[in-house]
Amino acid sequence: MKIMTESEQNRLLKHLESRFGISEKIFSKFIFLSQGNSSFLISNDKKAEIKKIISQNAETIKSAGIELFSDNKRFIPCSLGFCTFDFKDIMHNFVVIERQQAKDYFEGTTIDVKKIIDNHKNLLSDGYIIAIYNETIIGTLLFEKKQGKLIPNIVYKNKNVK
Repeated sequence: MKIMTESEQNRLLKHLESRFGISEKIFSKFIFLSQGNSSFLISNDKKAEIKKIISQNAETIKSAGIELFSDNKRFIPCSLGFCTFDFKDIMHNFVVIERQQAKDYFEGTTIDVKKIIDNHKNLLSDGYIIAIYNETIIGTLLFEKKQGKLIPNIVYKNKNVK
């Protein structure tokens, strides 16, 4: 586990801004960490202490904070990490789903894009998108535009999204 370099952090912030419209300002209260290909967010309330602990124990710490991306290189999001955002912070690449679709999501069932009400989706391109139910982010999905499919990004249910 290590504290991300400024260039690594900026790369993730640029992706979050361009893909989802998430403002960089939201991340001012977090420290970015990395472990292997994964990135994590941890509150910077005790920034000096956290940095000291991480730097002194980098080899033994396996996880800290909330995982944001399980793969920083390919920008594969961790659904749990994205649930920490407010749905109002997401400007594009999202769907607002209904109760049955939320149930399907948690069961790992593929969702047909055509069944999402038109004014409840903002899909710009293939790739990972955010699922919102009842004004709450519930996770991420893989959007396959050609097939018109939304595949839940839930590792314990659906290994096809990785």
